[in-house]
Amino acid sequence: MERIVRKYLREQRLLEPGQRVLVALSGGADSTALLLCLRALGYDVAAAHLNHGLRGAEGDRDEQFVHSLCARLGVPLLVDSADVAGYARKAGLGTEEAARVLRYRFLEACADKAGADRIATAHTADDNLETVLFHLARGSGTRGMAGIPPMRGRIIRPLLPVTRAEVEAYLREKGQEYVTDSSNLSSAYTRNRVRHEVVPALRKIFPYAARSAGRMSAQARADADCLDGLAAGYRKAHVRLNGAEAALVRAPLRGLHGALRSRVLRQTLDALGLPLSEVGERHIDALDRLLFRDGETDLPGGWTACAEGGTVRMMRRTPDWGPVPAGFGVQKLPNGTILCIKACAEGRVINNPFNSFRVCRDRIDIASLSVCRARAADRLELSGHRGARTVRRLCDDCRVPRALRRDLAALQDKNGLIAVERIGLDRSREGDGSEKIEISFGGQNDEK
Repeated sequence: MERIVRKYLREQRLLEPGQRVLVALSGGADSTALLLCLRALGYDVAAAHLNHGLRGAEGDRDEQFVHSLCARLGVPLLVDSADVAGYARKAGLGTEEAARVLRYRFLEACADKAGADRIATAHTADDNLETVLFHLARGSGTRGMAGIPPMRGRIIRPLLPVTRAEVEAYLREKGQEYVTDSSNLSSAYTRNRVRHEVVPALRKIFPYAARSAGRMSAQARADADCLDGLAAGYRKAHVRLNGAEAALVRAPLRGLHGALRSRVLRQTLDALGLPLSEVGERHIDALDRLLFRDGETDLPGGWTACAEGGTVRMMRRTPDWGPVPAGFGVQKLPNGTILCIKACAEGRVINNPFNSFRVCRDRIDIASLSVCRARAADRLELSGHRGARTVRRLCDDCRVPRALRRDLAALQDKNGLIAVERIGLDRSREGDGSEKIEISFGGQNDEK
């Protein structure tokens, strides 16, 4: 096994002589074998163990085991505990995902403290096979078939070319004991069912399935890396990032192969900071459709995208707001619009029929005035139109940019809608009364 690991480290350039490596040490067979192997190969090794607080006395037993092992080997050890269950509830995550997040956060902190250049985890060829099968069943793309990467950041997986059977044989040869996590035997977790039910059945037909999956994953990673590199070039040329927004130029991206388009979209979402673990194929498909036709779609993490003209824009959705009380004077609304309500000057001419309106005072109830975000299904009857239309339809008629449609201000009183920003005034509020009120929506500090 040591020969296989030495060759893999060299070929994949995972670890150089003289570099210090921190081993994620659970005390199980894989991580124990990894620690012994790297130490035998002459690397400067430290270890880290996190007690997840999920298995009571068994977790305490594992912690004591790694203490004894590292003391006997003379390996520096960093240990901590975590409330995985509490974090999972607080973060809205499953137990497995919460444990993974806290574990890697802990390992990164320990690596900094230990001065380690790399963090080594004990994923084997069997783990990669299970991962590939799991992704296959979920309908994952090329990246799913790529399995577990040899390196991610400073995290390395030296045992990926080694099977679990070879790990156990290595430990028997060394006379080294290890601990067993009873939760790995439970069928409550999907991955355990793949490990204990699917993989053994597959091995009866294909005894070398783990190694075959490893070769396929390596090829899939190479292909994916090539496509990702090409996509990065197109993203640099045709996607503009401006703070928390992105603008994609539609025409040149339409001509790309779908495999490249999807990668450009994913890379853009990643650059914006969207949670890619929550981005599914349906989101990518919806974004891809926006490259070819106008529309909009919601994205995970409070983001949205809209397509109009030659551009697809991705931006954060503004939080819902309103109703906000309104009255005479000038006030800034939650969407940034300035609302001004005042007595109309004699002979004043209104030049902007979409944002400035003269209203008959006896047609509105000043005491109950409020402003809220306009809803797409709200209805407004404009002068010159036959019957009321929805805000959604009127936005099309008035050519309101799609990026602005979700956050238009609507003025209302107890009797209903009065006016909507960028659209107009409901005709029921017009009249010939002698006293007029001017209502205007404007930009920052624009009192019109």
